[in-house]
Formats: sequence, structure tokens, C-alpha cells
Amino acid sequence: MTAPTVLNRSSPVEASLHLYGVIGSEVTAQDVAASLKDASGVKVLRVFVDSPGGDLMAGKAIYAQLARFAQAAEVVATVDGLAASAASFMIMAATRIVMAPEATMMVHEARAVAGGKASDLRALADVLESETANLVSIYARRTKRAPEDIAAILAAETWFTAAEAVEAGFADEILSELKPRPRAESDQTRFLASLAAEVNAAQTAEVMRVRNLRNAASRAATPGKPGQTAAAQDAKESTP
Repeated sequence: MTAPTVLNRSSPVEASLHLYGVIGSEVTAQDVAASLKDASGVKVLRVFVDSPGGDLMAGKAIYAQLARFAQAAEVVATVDGLAASAASFMIMAATRIVMAPEATMMVHEARAVAGGKASDLRALADVLESETANLVSIYARRTKRAPEDIAAILAAETWFTAAEAVEAGFADEILSELKPRPRAESDQTRFLASLAAEVNAAQTAEVMRVRNLRNAASRAATPGKPGQTAAAQDAKESTP
């Protein structure tokens, strides 16, 4: 069963496509084709990738689909985690390739797991050499590097950090690290703050009331003439 290839169309002019999983089994060319059809008409398509690679032919089909889409819209491919093997060359069709700061890219020659007689394996070797030449062409066209350089990079099975991918021309930029936005004050937080203020005001008022009562009782107990208030007694005692 295939995992969903998630398309989010946030506005009439922009959409995001998440390609997370193994190419050919979890992320299929059919799923991508359907998503791109739904995204028809957008001006910016953001493709987010996290994949260990997978089927070579499925990767080639997705590469061709993204290349066609990029003729009418800006396609920004962002490597969130890993873009390895087929996942790395399929995003070479994007208008711009962005690496998350901690992301990784891996490239290598075409590979196959096979069995059979000697002639079968010799024929497969020819096919793999041909497909590797196709990959060299794709990467060289994107990076603007000499095919011989690309061939050596693929033969070595090269793993790139984000910075190394940009330096080698396999990506255009590193995603700027964004500071998290301040958390919006929730309705519950505002309610609790308001309630605390009311309780504090009530407590303050009660303290003042008790203090006034104590002062009044103290003054009422001051010795003086019968019927004379404490205030009058104070005034009399203060008279020279």
C-alpha cells in the first residue's frame, strides 16, 4: 500500500507537495502526477523531500513531471531530511533547490540487484552504464560541472552535508534558520490572568477593610469624656 503523497493548496497561486518515503513504492509517479494535476495553475510549488531513494525508473518519471511543471511555475524543492539516490536526481528538475541546515544528500551510480546467467549479467551491466550516463547528464546540467567530475562523484557514492551540497552545485541555498514566533496568548491564559487580577483586588480591598475596622475600634477605645469621640479627644489633647 502506498503512503499518501500530500498536496496542500494554500492559495490559488501557491501549493506544497510532500514527498516522504521510498520512491516507487511509497512515493509513486502516479501519486505525483495526480498531485501535480490538482496543483495546476499555481505560480509557486514547494516540494518537500525526505527519502532514501528507491526505484530508478520511478525517479526518472517524477523528474520529468517536475521538469514539465517547472516550465509554467516556480518549483522550489526543499530537502527536509534526506534526498538520496533517486530522490536526489529527481529534484534536479526544480527551479531552486534548498537544503535544511541539517539535511543530507547522497548521489551514486545506477545500481541493480539481479540474478541469471553470465550473459544476463553482462547485458545488465550495459544497462547500468547507460543509466549512469543519464544520471551524469542530469547532475552535470544542473550543477554546470564537467561530466567527468560528476562521474567521479557518482562512482565514489558521495554524501553531502547541506553546505557541501551547495558548494558542489547540487543545491542552491541553505534554508535560513527561523526563530520560533512568540506564542500567542490563549483565551484561557487571558482569562486566568484576569481572574488573578480580580482575586488580588478583592484581597487588597478586604485587607484595607479589616485595617480600617481595627483603626476605628482602637480609636473608640481611647479614654475621654462620655459621649466624646476619639477624634474630639485627640483634638483636645493636642490643644496647648
